Amino acid sequence: MYINKNEYAKEMKTWLYQFEGNYFVTLAFNPSKKLPNNTSKGNYNNWSVDKAVDALKHWHARLDRKLLGPDWGKELKKELRTQFIAFVEHPDSNIHWHLILKLNSPKANMFLEEADAIWEKLVPSGTIDIKPIRTAKDNLDFSGYCSKASRSYDPANHIVFSSNFTM
Repeated sequence: MYINKNEYAKEMKTWLYQFEGNYFVTLAFNPSKKLPNNTSKGNYNNWSVDKAVDALKHWHARLDRKLLGPDWGKELKKELRTQFIAFVEHPDSNIHWHLILKLNSPKANMFLEEADAIWEKLVPSGTIDIKPIRTAKDNLDFSGYCSKASRSYDPANHIVFSSNFTM
């Protein structure tokens, strides 16, 4: 079956736009970045897609633990969990995630500080960039940015949903 790449990206952008997230988040691994002790974390090949998914899963769990408390994984709090659609980009070189993220927690004001601290602890060489989605134009622009590298031939290995990580 042939899928037109441009048409796929356009449909993906429309679908992401309808998700109506609060934030556009980039989680980068930067394994060649120099650490404070002037050592390098290795090269980009240290991060496979599977390892990157695992890091994303732990970031999500720790974030929800901070925002929702110790019983964050219970059925009662399922509707309050952080939701996102994540796209891995450059899996063979400078691997990183782009997320459209929706906060549902009553403690959403803690998100910016906690998200950064958690990522830094999980991935010391990593960086996080968080941009609010304030307008319909922001939503459209960030949705397009996320979907630009989506792979119509292999979406299962390049798109991750927060619901994959719920208990």
